[in-house]
Amino acid sequence: MKENRANEGSEPRTGYVIQEDGTIVVYLAGGDTVFKFIDGTEEVLFADGTHVSWDCNSVLV
Repeated sequence: MKENRANEGSEPRTGYVIQEDGTIVVYLAGGDTVFKFIDGTEEVLFADGTHVSWDCNSVLV
């Protein structure tokens, strides 16, 4: 199931889209940030190519 919570037609676009492969695309003013869930670890890929990962037991605020 694909879920889209992005505020369409507004600038800057904010919100998120959950894709069928489990990737969550988060829309921020500075560009898209992609969250991908892999074997209990969250991989975060920023628009500038930076990426970080952490254990899913951690809390992102």
